[in-house]
Amino acid sequence: MLKKSLLIIVSLLIIACSTTPLTRDPASVLACKDLIEEILQANFVNVKKSFGRFLEDQASDKEVELISKNLDALLFVDYIHSIDELYHYNQLAKGLTDSQIGDIYQNGNYGVSPFQNYLNASAYLFNDKPKMSFDTLKEVHKKMMADGVDGIPLDQIGVARKMGIMGNATGSMAIDKEVYEELQKNVYLNLDQLRQVSSGKYEGYIHYANIESLNPKLLEKIKSIDKKLFDDLVSYQAAPSSTLYPELTERMVNTLMEDLLSWFVKQRDQIGDIESAAQFKKFVNLIAQFQRDMISIHPFRDGNGRSVRQFALYYPFWLEGLPPPRLVDVNNDIYVSVDKWAEQIADGVGNSLDIYKSMKKRMELGFPIESTPELFAPSIPKRIQIGLKSGKGFNETFKTEEIDPGQFVEYYIQALSQPEIARNIQENPGRTYNQIVDKFETFYKKSHMYYDHQTKGREKLGVNFVDIDFKASFANKSFKDAKQYKTKMERWYRDETIWRGLSRQDREIEESEIVSMFSQIHYQFSSNQVMGQMRPQMKDSDVRRLVFNNFDRYNSELFTDKFIAMARDHSESGPQYGISYGYSTSKNRTVGKAFAMGAMVIAPYGKHQEMQHLLKSRVLVGMKRANKDVDLTRLKQLRNSFSYKYGRQQEVMGIGAADPDSVDFVQLIGADGGVLKSFVRNPKKPSQVLVFESEVSDLASIPGNPIQVIDLD
Repeated sequence: MLKKSLLIIVSLLIIACSTTPLTRDPASVLACKDLIEEILQANFVNVKKSFGRFLEDQASDKEVELISKNLDALLFVDYIHSIDELYHYNQLAKGLTDSQIGDIYQNGNYGVSPFQNYLNASAYLFNDKPKMSFDTLKEVHKKMMADGVDGIPLDQIGVARKMGIMGNATGSMAIDKEVYEELQKNVYLNLDQLRQVSSGKYEGYIHYANIESLNPKLLEKIKSIDKKLFDDLVSYQAAPSSTLYPELTERMVNTLMEDLLSWFVKQRDQIGDIESAAQFKKFVNLIAQFQRDMISIHPFRDGNGRSVRQFALYYPFWLEGLPPPRLVDVNNDIYVSVDKWAEQIADGVGNSLDIYKSMKKRMELGFPIESTPELFAPSIPKRIQIGLKSGKGFNETFKTEEIDPGQFVEYYIQALSQPEIARNIQENPGRTYNQIVDKFETFYKKSHMYYDHQTKGREKLGVNFVDIDFKASFANKSFKDAKQYKTKMERWYRDETIWRGLSRQDREIEESEIVSMFSQIHYQFSSNQVMGQMRPQMKDSDVRRLVFNNFDRYNSELFTDKFIAMARDHSESGPQYGISYGYSTSKNRTVGKAFAMGAMVIAPYGKHQEMQHLLKSRVLVGMKRANKDVDLTRLKQLRNSFSYKYGRQQEVMGIGAADPDSVDFVQLIGADGGVLKSFVRNPKKPSQVLVFESEVSDLASIPGNPIQVIDLD
C-alpha cells in the first residue's frame, strides 16, 4: 500500500484573488490573471505524467492502475454521485486502491462497463486527436454507449436522434424562477409545458429542439441556416405527419449540429494560440457557449450528457494541453448564465490541475493522497480579506490572506452533517455548494482578525478547526525526521510558547517520565475528559482515539458556536468542566510556574509559596501553541458573547491534548521557584533532548554546554 505518515495541506496555486467563482466578482477565476497564468504555464500532460512516475515509485503496478482510474473517474461520475466515496477517502476510512469511483454507474449495466467505455472514448480523442466535427462526436457516442449502456437500442448509438426529447422538471426536479428565466433565454429550448406551482417553482417538461414544439426563435435561426428545412418544418407544424417526423427530426439535428460546429471552429481560429489571460478567457467563454448550445440541441436519443461533455467540454481543453474541468454541478450548463457557466468551467480547470500537483507534492513529502483537499472539494476559496480591530474601529478589509484548504474542507464536512444541507446538496449541488462557500467566508471572517492591543501591540487572532491532516499527524513522532518535523511545526503551530505546570504531593517525577513527554501523549497535557478516560498501560492508539473524539466534539461545536459555552465552563469550572475537551495552559511562564508549585492544589493562587513542603515534585512544561488551541484572553474579540474573568492568568485552552512533538521544554522547579534542570528539545535535531542545570526557556538562546544529551526513541 501507499506510504502513510504525516499529512499536510499544500496550497499550490497562490493567487491574488479571493473566494471562489461560484460566488461573485472578483471571485471568478476568469478575473484572476495570476491563476490563469499559472494554468497556462503548467503543461497538464506533463503534470499528469510526472505524477504518474512518482506514483509508480510509491505503489505497485496494480495500485497505480486503480488510483489512476479513480482520478480519471472524477470527470465521468457526477460530483454529487461520488461525494460519499470521496468523503471516505478524505477521512482515510478508505484508500484510493480500495474502491472504484467509476463503478458507481455500473448498476443495471450487466456485461457492459460505462466507465470503461468512457476510458475508451478518452483514449480515442487523446491519441487520435480527430477534428471537431459531428462525425467525431458520433464516434465518441459509439464508444461511450457501446454494448447498449443504460439500455439504449444499438441502432441508436452514434446516430442523430429521430425522436423528440424532453427533460423532466417534475416533483423534486422542479426549477425555481431564476433557473426558469435563464432557460427562457435559450433559443434551443421550449418551456411551454412548464407551469408555476404553489411553491413558486416551475414544474413540467423541457423540450430540447423538438420539431413539434420548436421555440419560435429557433425556427427563425433555422430559417437563416437552411431555408428548405425551415419551410418543411413550417409545413409539418401545420399538418403533422408521423411518417415525416423521424426524417425531419434527424435533418434538423444534423443541420443545427453542423451550424454549431462550423461556428465553433471559426471562433476558435479567431482566438489563436492561447498564450495570455485574455485569450484564455475568450477560449473558456467560447467553450461554455459551445457546450451549452450542444447539450441544448441534445443530438442523441440517450447518453447526451456524458458524450457532449467528453467532446465539447473536455476534448477542447485536451487539444490545448490544458486540464479538462472538474465541475461541482454538470447540470449548470443550461441552468445558469453563460458567464457563470464559464466561471465554473475555469474554476474546474484549476481544480483538475490542483489535484495532480497537490497529490504529487504530498507524495514527495511522504503524505497520503487520499485526504488531498482538492480531491474532496472541487472548488476551494483561495484567499480572503480579514479585518483589523483597533482603537479607531474595525477595518473589514485590512489584509488579504491565503485560506488553509483544510479549514474549508472541515467546515464543508460540518455543513454536510446538517440534514437540511445534506438534502439540498443532493437536489441542487451547485447552488448549495455556493451557499456553503459564502457561509464559510462569513464564518472565517468572524473567526480571524488582527487586533491592536493597547500594550502588546498588533496580534493575529483566530479559532480554527482540527482538520483531518492535523489528526493524522498527531503524536506520530515526526521528530524522527527533521524535515517532516520542521514542516509540521510551520504548518500547524505558532511561534509562541504556552506553559503548563504539574505538581505532585505523592512522589518525585522520574527522568524517564520527563523524557517520555517529548515523544508520548501525557495524561497531564490532555483534556479534562481524556484525562478522566485514560487508564494505566493504555495503548497509544486507544489514547489517540480518545483525543480524536475530543477533536470531533470541538469541531462540531466550533461550527455551531457552542464552543463558547464550553470555553466559559472550562475557565470558570462550570457544569461542563469535567467533560471539557480543553486543558489549561498559559501564555505567561510565571503563571505556569505558579501551578507547577501547587497553586490551586495545595493552596489558593498567591499563597502556594508558603506550602511548598507539601510537594514532592514541581514540573513546568513549555510547548508550542497549536493553531487549534483557543486563546481565552482574546476570544471576546472574536465572539462578543464570551467573557473571561481571569485575565492575569493569560489562559489558552488547549484542545484535546498536546502533541508530544510540540513539547520544547520540561523544567524541574525547586521549592524556591528556581530551575533545577531544564530538558530542552534540540531545534537542530528534534530527536534529541538537551539537559542543562539552569533555566532554558528560549530556543533561540540555548547554551552550548548541556550536561547530558538524550536520544528519543
